[in-house]
Amino acid sequence: MTSSDALAQAELARTLLHDAEDLLAIDWDPFHAMDLTVAMLEAKKAGLGEFKPLVHFMNAVEALRADEELGPWLYRGAAQIGWTATQLHKALGVTLKNLRSIDELIMSWLEDYPVDRDVELLFGPVGLGVYGLEHTSEERGRQIVSASLRVIEERLERSADGAAAFVRLTAAMWDAPGASRRKGWRSVGVAHGNAGLAAFLAAVSHGGTDLADRAQAMLQEVARWLVSIASPTSDYVFDSFREDTTEDGRPQTGRGRSSWCHGDPGIALALRSVARVLHVRELAEQVSACSEAAAMAVLRRPVRLAGIRDCCLCHGAAFLYYFGGRISEFGAHVADAFADDWYSSIRAHRSHGPIIYQGPDGKRRDASFLNGDSGVVCVLTRTLHGGPSSWERLLLTV
Repeated sequence: MTSSDALAQAELARTLLHDAEDLLAIDWDPFHAMDLTVAMLEAKKAGLGEFKPLVHFMNAVEALRADEELGPWLYRGAAQIGWTATQLHKALGVTLKNLRSIDELIMSWLEDYPVDRDVELLFGPVGLGVYGLEHTSEERGRQIVSASLRVIEERLERSADGAAAFVRLTAAMWDAPGASRRKGWRSVGVAHGNAGLAAFLAAVSHGGTDLADRAQAMLQEVARWLVSIASPTSDYVFDSFREDTTEDGRPQTGRGRSSWCHGDPGIALALRSVARVLHVRELAEQVSACSEAAAMAVLRRPVRLAGIRDCCLCHGAAFLYYFGGRISEFGAHVADAFADDWYSSIRAHRSHGPIIYQGPDGKRRDASFLNGDSGVVCVLTRTLHGGPSSWERLLLTV
């Protein structure tokens, strides 16, 4: 990146930070304020100026203090508060008190985890385990990770031969009209599915704790299932809708998207971390080959098949810009032009004013990490400071 390119990217990141602040001033959301906290920490790391991340975080905590319906989740829940507090502690040396209640809420959910809740990253025990891995207290973190592993063990479903395992979607939301998936599906992706589960188990296995062997055993089973459903020569190596069927009952094939949440790019990076820690060499090689095939499929996929409709991190241009940069770091410099194209797409969208994102309720401005400005800022600043970044662990891509 030339100095002029870096200056332009820094200016774009600052602009998006201001967009997010302006939006929160008129449409306050405490969790989006915590997302902005993380984006500001990244901007500070990239040398973009002085920001006040702690102010946004404390305002968010104060707003949530009386929330009697606060869930435990890593996204829009107690674990997000704890995880963000951890990042403030690591980056600024800030020690926040009264976080024990957060851990107690999380443990109470894990000790009696509802059968109608999914085992997933965003709103499930996988995400709670990610928080546990980041915890400033080794003892409390271990308790949370261990409890998360117990829920996963209980919910894993084995294949007929007993060699492979997976989890299914169980939440009622998947039976709602217009839902992208269905209750009972063996979702593949990172956000709600088995690739995210595998990446978390890989992180625990790699962590060097007494929980590593327990995680490794489950990881091998889930990795075998992911290998079994890959289609390396297809347009979509990991079909986002594999469980769907046609009117005559046959499986749908060849439908997917280029996204972090459900598609090949997120799965490719997740499987790369899985392959690094697997103890069975042959299985590690198979997982690595699937990761490489998925990554190359993304790079050669025409834009019209990518399914990208906005600039966000979850399912938009920002993740593909990040993905191209990561693949280039691994030596595939063909990804440089791919990344440049998606960066140009982000710049073009902002040239017309604050970016409009595609949400579940239509197009709108958004300040959040997954679906709005804060996530785009995180991607832009990672390129500027060279990474790695703490937020990548929220996506299970490292």
